[in-house]
Amino acid sequence: MTHDDTLEKLVKQAQEGNRGAFEQLINEVYDDMYKMAFHFCRNVEDAQDITQLACIKVTRHLKQFKHRSKFTT
Repeated sequence: MTHDDTLEKLVKQAQEGNRGAFEQLINEVYDDMYKMAFHFCRNVEDAQDITQLACIKVTRHLKQFKHRSKFTT
């Protein structure tokens, strides 16, 4: 199973209300989210804030994800 397949499975489980899958999903993508945020702002504190805000958005909008693209996009 590829990393993308694992993420897809976790997304589906999280969308069904599995909190453990959601936590694992966030753990799987958090570092990449942080790296991307840091790349754009070049400030540790801002990158941490941006990543936290992105996680909140994922929480609020995960059920709306339609699986038409990779979750990581």
